[in-house]
Amino acid sequence: MYQDFTMTSRFRGKYLSVIPVGYTHVCFPGSKNHYSYRKVTTTVHNIIVGKLWIDNHGEMEIVNHGTGDKCVVKFFPYSYFSREVPRKIYGVVRNSSGEPQLVVQGTWDSFVDMYRVVKNPRSGDKSKIETESEPKRIWTVNPPIPGAERMHNFTRLAIQLNELEPGVAPTDSRLRPDQRLMEEGRWDEANKKSLNSKKSSDL
Repeated sequence: MYQDFTMTSRFRGKYLSVIPVGYTHVCFPGSKNHYSYRKVTTTVHNIIVGKLWIDNHGEMEIVNHGTGDKCVVKFFPYSYFSREVPRKIYGVVRNSSGEPQLVVQGTWDSFVDMYRVVKNPRSGDKSKIETESEPKRIWTVNPPIPGAERMHNFTRLAIQLNELEPGVAPTDSRLRPDQRLMEEGRWDEANKKSLNSKKSSDL
């Protein structure tokens, strides 16, 4: 996996939008499939007043460079007046000839279902794509771990990234005494240790 990534931002008082620029590439050596995709815009609402909440919106283009298959997934922006399900996503997977093969839909924070296309509309036909009635669930969000609200609602993976493991370099930040105290929830001791370390480095 590698990426060419930068971003721009837009602040409008009540919200902050982060607009990613560039592509992320994912390669699978076994199947020799090479995918690339663009990330969508993330907007943080109620920056100054009110409860913070996040919305993802825009279009994500996913391309299989080996087969030419492509999927454009639309992330629907939240609107108080919209009848759409909040945080809805919808996309159509097309082969190299542009023919629909699969439909994916769901919500970006809960689940994604996949439907096989059983009938393609003819060229110029504006009728909807017909799919199988029974979807296959291809992704479901993991439930939050116990006490997640006290750990910034991080996932289990994010929390475990800071766990100690054997064989790390002596300069690894996970070995810092103040950080270990903080990991254990001993905030006052961690602050004292951090201040003492700073004073020692200033001498």
